[in-house]
Amino acid sequence: MSHDSYPMLVDLREKHGPQEFGRICQALLEMTLRRANFATRGRPVERPDITAERLHEKYAIEAKAPVGNDVELTERDLDGLKEFASAGVIPMVAVLLVEPNARWIMAHARNLKHGRYNKIALAAHEVFALSSEVNTLFPAVLSGQFELALGRGSQGLRSKL
Repeated sequence: MSHDSYPMLVDLREKHGPQEFGRICQALLEMTLRRANFATRGRPVERPDITAERLHEKYAIEAKAPVGNDVELTERDLDGLKEFASAGVIPMVAVLLVEPNARWIMAHARNLKHGRYNKIALAAHEVFALSSEVNTLFPAVLSGQFELALGRGSQGLRSKL
């Protein structure tokens, strides 16, 4: 991902606060998946946050944009993913690392339990091909939607989905 992404992400988090920042990142991730030719459905108040389908790939994604080194996966987060997994959809946790080299970790959630995880430790479950594709496309999506996200937050981004 581009180093230019980091200051934009910091600006969004500082202006909107952690909860709205998470919703903004979820919408940006969904836009990124659409740019990668996935058909998506965002679920801002349901679990999982995003479902994405492309040819034979089907994902149920819980998106997290935590502040600090840890990410909390609740029982509710994982239960929403498990419901889809029983239908042959791959359960995923997408974690945004907001660091000078910002990037998404797209982690397979099949073996994850509820609790706290170090963000970097989730890389052990990473689906590299999907992470790579998302991280290649995300900077352009972020850059293109930054002003809208800064001004109108997740509501503005949702109007584009």
